[in-house]
Amino acid sequence: MGFRVQRSDLYGVVVDQDEVIQNQFTHLLPNLTTRRELGQGKSLGLNYRTNTTEPTINQMSPFVDNSNPLNIFVGNPGLIPDYRHIVSIDFRSFDRFNFTNLFVSLRGTYIKDKIVSSQFVNQQLQKVHTFVNSDRAWNSNLQVTYGRPVRMIGARISITGRAGLSESSSFINQEENVSRISTTSANIALDNRIKEIFDVRGTVNLSYNHTDYSLNPALNLNYLNTTFSARGSYYLGTSWTLATDLSYSLYDEEVFGDDQNLMLWNASVSYLMTNNLTEIEFVAQDLLDQNEGINITNAPTYIQNERIESLGRYFLLRIVHRLGGPRNR
Repeated sequence: MGFRVQRSDLYGVVVDQDEVIQNQFTHLLPNLTTRRELGQGKSLGLNYRTNTTEPTINQMSPFVDNSNPLNIFVGNPGLIPDYRHIVSIDFRSFDRFNFTNLFVSLRGTYIKDKIVSSQFVNQQLQKVHTFVNSDRAWNSNLQVTYGRPVRMIGARISITGRAGLSESSSFINQEENVSRISTTSANIALDNRIKEIFDVRGTVNLSYNHTDYSLNPALNLNYLNTTFSARGSYYLGTSWTLATDLSYSLYDEEVFGDDQNLMLWNASVSYLMTNNLTEIEFVAQDLLDQNEGINITNAPTYIQNERIESLGRYFLLRIVHRLGGPRNR
């Protein structure tokens, strides 16, 4: 347990304006970290900390930037730093006799005076951008991970669930737009325990996202994405390795459109030379030539849907020489 005092001095000169921007901020930042053992292989931890984020010179500059006549930017010299309270609690359990593990983590953040975007349209139909302080900002995250052996098939299963909820605000035409974003995901993985001859792993991942906007409910968004993946390596003696991985991603048709599902298949063969320092590997990437980046971003003031064209199918010969010790498989 302790605290520290943080002093920030902000100083800048606006070029060609002969104007100095200067401000000083002082904050008391307490913190607390503790962990208690609850028994053999079990513990409970608590962490509390605080920090601040100061506004930048650009955000505080009072001069109008009209380099784009339709999108004008003007800073806010009255901005103050935001102040963040971050609390996390975790529980850890590991049974060394049956190799079962459990990890639970809960984390929450409250941001006071968060610096957020403010936009409005003036009488000349120009969009004006600036920044203001807002108290409405917080987020929370929960993660649960459980793993144990499945002795009947010589494998190990791992299950991870995550849930997140956040709320923040921005201002549009002087009205507060509150955005609430929730995310939920589940991941199930199964892999073999004895890896001397082969190493295989299969995974299923589901991700659900929900976004609400207070000013424009028509932009509310819900979508579910699912990914199936598998990878495997087969060791031929101590020198040769055959490896492959395959993933199939299903994207929500209502958001991403039809025929956006992707299957990616990679493969490789490698040879480790007798000195155990040099490895020659031939790699085939995206054998089905379907690779395309798909990403959607939910922000308080916009929704961004990206399609990224990638290199596609290609082949690579790689030679790696290790300057340190020999490679351990």
